[in-house]
Amino acid sequence: ERPNTGALRAMSEQRAAVAGEAARRRKTMRQPLEIKGLVVRAYPTETYFFLADFAPHDAAELAIRLRQHGIFIKHLNDVSLGPGFMRVTTALPEDNRRFIKVLKELLQHPQGRVS
Repeated sequence: ERPNTGALRAMSEQRAAVAGEAARRRKTMRQPLEIKGLVVRAYPTETYFFLADFAPHDAAELAIRLRQHGIFIKHLNDVSLGPGFMRVTTALPEDNRRFIKVLKELLQHPQGRVS
């Protein structure tokens, strides 16, 4: 086997491993948003981020409140989508769990600050 062929095979295997990990993280993030009683609709994706609709909550306000907890997320501010949409990026599992925990608290206490 020529060296270039081996390098190409290794790169292909690495790409497949990264794609598999990204798919696992996307699935892990969407499931808690849909299953744990959050009023959030997550849309399927093939990337490391996905579109989520937090309506009737305002995404801009929710992004500000998440920032108060050290979670930096940007609402989409897209008139055609509506005020509830955000792009959520999947991260390390412990970061995802923290995001879901804080998000759940914020959605359950829309007016007050949570711990």
